[in-house]
Amino acid sequence: MTSNVDFVFVDQIAVGLLVTEGECKRFCGASWTLAALEGAVFADLEEAERIVARHLRSRGEHGGAG
Repeated sequence: MTSNVDFVFVDQIAVGLLVTEGECKRFCGASWTLAALEGAVFADLEEAERIVARHLRSRGEHGGAG
């Protein structure tokens, strides 16, 4: 089985990966701040970016640098 990998961006900063295997798209975060989303399944890249951005902003730990 092959995997496809897309970068998940928030404010033009790569914050994780979305790994696609078959129909499943799982999130792998690049920071402990995203540990709560580790392994989460998303419908597509746009949904992953939207939810990850919301998570970071709700924690107040993403300063919008970029």
